[in-house]
Amino acid sequence: NDTTLRLVAREGNPAPGLNRGAAFYSVAVGLEDPRINNLGQTTFVAVVNKAAGNGGFDPEYGVWSEGGGILHTVARQGDLAPGASGGARFQYFSRPLINAAGHTAFIASNTDGGWGLFSEGGGSLHLVAERGAQAPGTPVGTVFSEFMSEDTHVINGNGQVAFLARLRQGMFGNASGLGLFAEDRAGVLR
Repeated sequence: NDTTLRLVAREGNPAPGLNRGAAFYSVAVGLEDPRINNLGQTTFVAVVNKAAGNGGFDPEYGVWSEGGGILHTVARQGDLAPGASGGARFQYFSRPLINAAGHTAFIASNTDGGWGLFSEGGGSLHLVAERGAQAPGTPVGTVFSEFMSEDTHVINGNGQVAFLARLRQGMFGNASGLGLFAEDRAGVLR
């Protein structure tokens, strides 16, 4: 049997990608289950205490991943949310996934009250879809209203993301049902 347990992250241990003295405060926040790919690489949402080294408390949420072979920060609270409207910054994170290539995808809220689906598929972190944006292939004015709950987005080995979203006519208009959307090989949402 070549299965061996190993420690990935532990509350109180240093948090990679942050300043000296920052430590994990809560690993796998709330009901956010860690995920693992076929190579044994994990991804998870955690809270770090940026002031742990000096005895203070300064919490910050983030997504960590072992994609690429070493535990690193993918995104953290306060980082610029790439592609999000108005230069918004990440606030909270939900449902991270990791594919066989070590790319992550996750849902995040941002500082302007919006929500988006983000992915590292294609090589760098980017916005896949954002609440309030025009949904492709739908009548003009049909926008993403809500990204569905638990296990309704996936990322394949090529880094393409597919997801279910609730739609509506205009941000505050009538509900327009559900849609299934996916990125093509070029990373274009269809």
